[in-house]
Amino acid sequence: MLGRRALAQHSRDPANPDGYLFHLKNRAAIGPVTASYIAEALNTFNAACFKATAVMVGAAAESLVLEVRDGLVAKLQALSQPVPSGLSDWRVKRLLATLEATIVGRKASMPSTLFERFEANWPAFTHQIRTARNEAGHPVSIEPVTPEEVHASLLIFPELAALAGQLQAWIANEYG
Repeated sequence: MLGRRALAQHSRDPANPDGYLFHLKNRAAIGPVTASYIAEALNTFNAACFKATAVMVGAAAESLVLEVRDGLVAKLQALSQPVPSGLSDWRVKRLLATLEATIVGRKASMPSTLFERFEANWPAFTHQIRTARNEAGHPVSIEPVTPEEVHASLLIFPELAALAGQLQAWIANEYG
């Protein structure tokens, strides 16, 4: 028990699942669906199954996106405002574009530091993870997904989770 706690605090690298999960827990609260996918992503990463890791991290990131979307839809409905059709699209690319456009449209009511983080990081993080997942899930070449690519996805995931949580809080408390 003491050894696992020491390891958890030693490194947040995905090669150390306990440390990674400890860091993630300190950065963001994630739901059980997201947690299950990220736990499996860590297992597959450490088993050198990088295509599987890309798919699992992609699913975990998509779960975060869907949670933000669900909060936004609920808020829009509570305010009796129209819900853009792209928020119910099954294609993640269209969903992300609509979500981003809707949030950018409320820039004036968003704290500037949150908007700056959103504008700089949300599209980059979601695109990097989505691209890695698509390369594994929709193969067009025999080239494997690289360890570096999925390592990067895992390293940025806690920051994406933290940003998703901040967006959810802003939507719930200040969007309007």
